[in-house]
Amino acid sequence: MDNFVKWFKKTFLVVMRKERTRKNVHLLTNDAQSLLQELLPELSSWGVFDPFDTIYEIIFQLTIRMVGPTEIAQDAKLRAKSLTILESIEHSKSTMRVVFPWLPTIMHLRRTLRNIQLGMLLHGLIRKRQKSGIREDDTMQTLLDMGTSMRNTIGFVIGALFAGQLNTGINAAWVLVKLAQNDHWTARVRNEVDAVAVRYRKYHGQPTTEVLGSLTLDDWESEFPNIGLCFHESIRLALTGSSFRKNISGQDIPIGNSGEVIPHDAYAAYLHDELHMNPDVYPNPTEFDPGRHLDERGEGKNVPHGYIGWGSGLHPCIGMKIAKTEMTIVLARRSA
Repeated sequence: MDNFVKWFKKTFLVVMRKERTRKNVHLLTNDAQSLLQELLPELSSWGVFDPFDTIYEIIFQLTIRMVGPTEIAQDAKLRAKSLTILESIEHSKSTMRVVFPWLPTIMHLRRTLRNIQLGMLLHGLIRKRQKSGIREDDTMQTLLDMGTSMRNTIGFVIGALFAGQLNTGINAAWVLVKLAQNDHWTARVRNEVDAVAVRYRKYHGQPTTEVLGSLTLDDWESEFPNIGLCFHESIRLALTGSSFRKNISGQDIPIGNSGEVIPHDAYAAYLHDELHMNPDVYPNPTEFDPGRHLDERGEGKNVPHGYIGWGSGLHPCIGMKIAKTEMTIVLARRSA
């Protein structure tokens, strides 16, 4: 497992270079627009929807487009089946196994079976490509062309789907909830989208949705600072609870210059609220206030590792740029 994790991180950085996102950005924007129209037709008459269903599904489509097979990205039934399996795996987590990792709980067995089911689905798609000679321009094809084994190819796709979907899908939904409660920042986001449309409009009367579809990756990364602030703040509020890791390095790990160590086989735990809900770092910490992250206010910058929403130090999120791009596209499309 340790070797696979190291291989996964190294391979992710190789196959998920910026050029892949640049190549896919128009597919991502088109996917987001078409699914918003498909999943939210009732907005014109009612205006109410559950982002943890609809936005979550849209993010899944974008994540599949980036890290999964084209066959799923282009087939609504396969996409729905894959998402159902993925959600079942996530809902089958066993807290008992955290304490007793050797215990074969019913939930763990269900999770294992669902993993096998998703693996077999991907296995079938790979075999179909190999037999037919059909090639797709996607991450899975890149892995196969690199000579990656069937097992590692499937493991990479499933691992990347989990890492991308379970975090990005939830965070993209939460920011809409927060904006629905904050007229000021909702207006700022809409004004930002409108201003981008004006700057990049190629002819008078060109629809904003069409303008957004023509933006390059560099445009998406640089032209929506207010949307970025909203995600930054929403993640700060949503990232509660604790993180813990077991020291399996085979040796004690020093904690800076404190003289303390994390012993071999011991767990290190960290309560996120100690930072993100600390009023000395973030005044009025429970308030949704994206402006706190502006340079002139600089909240969180007065302490080491003052924001851990995307990891910190030696462990930043390796998929951060992709996740930010996906969330920005969805929110901008939704606000257009």
